[in-house]
Amino acid sequence: MPICSYLVLTEPGATTAVADRLERMPRCDVVRAKNRDLLLLVTDTPGLREEETLRSRIEATEGIQALLLTFGEVVPGASNQGPSASVDR
Repeated sequence: MPICSYLVLTEPGATTAVADRLERMPRCDVVRAKNRDLLLLVTDTPGLREEETLRSRIEATEGIQALLLTFGEVVPGASNQGPSASVDR
């Protein structure tokens, strides 16, 4: 069960809209920074395939300028290929 956290840098003025879109996605928890256009996103999925699918949906979200993986934990015994994040769309 992968658990990942990401920093989500939004385009100017898009933070609220991006947060709303991400909060509607299953298996996503969003924390909004109080004084910056920045979001912390935590995902919790049953497996690597689901994490990769979810990450692809997140990366395609309009208004995201950059998505940075800050932490990823994968259950022992799973594939050695951990989740990755793309930077600067």
